[in-house]
Amino acid sequence: MPFGDYGAYLGRLDIILGILVAAAGVVVAIGAYVFLRAAVDDVLSALPHLGDRIAEANRSRHAAQGHEWVCRECRSINAPNAIWCYRGCGSRYQNEDPRIDLRAATLSDLDAAGGDRRRS
Repeated sequence: MPFGDYGAYLGRLDIILGILVAAAGVVVAIGAYVFLRAAVDDVLSALPHLGDRIAEANRSRHAAQGHEWVCRECRSINAPNAIWCYRGCGSRYQNEDPRIDLRAATLSDLDAAGGDRRRS
């Protein structure tokens, strides 16, 4: 483009429209900045509480009442209060395998202790 055509080019530009588009861009950028700053502040303020909640859940998991249950699919031992197998096999009520309590007294223990067992 020859040097003299720059003036004609600038004269054809719609300066008012350009200023309006730039102002709208600035308003959108400021809105995005305020939103992102508030979101980041909320996330950063929640992080310390999140760690406390995870630690409390971990401590309360070990204090659960009842007996562990064994998954029929993968044979894993799950927490007493877990309703799903931790390996993703499914629900406790579908996959719970009956577990024999090895701490219970058996008939041979009663014989060794001199228990009264009738023999036929």
